[in-house]
Amino acid sequence: MNNSETRQRRNLMRGVICAVAIWGSTIALGAYLFGIDDGGTVTFAPNPIRGLITLGGVAIFVGGWLLLLAQRRERTEPAAGAKPPKPNGLG
Repeated sequence: MNNSETRQRRNLMRGVICAVAIWGSTIALGAYLFGIDDGGTVTFAPNPIRGLITLGGVAIFVGGWLLLLAQRRERTEPAAGAKPPKPNGLG
């Protein structure tokens, strides 16, 4: 894979992660602003706890995703200054 493909994949992944974070933030805003009343209908009833719980769930999801991507990058990219392996597994 060349640098152009790698750059495109990285940009696409950044875009997807940002889209998920924005989507989750929008859902958290809706959870904060609106609730269900005793009659079961949606009504304007701001509640910070609902919004924070939803936003926290999204943050945990996106943060975990970023941690897994960082671990994957460490595993797949060679360390700086490391010698590349010789062909056929020779010494």
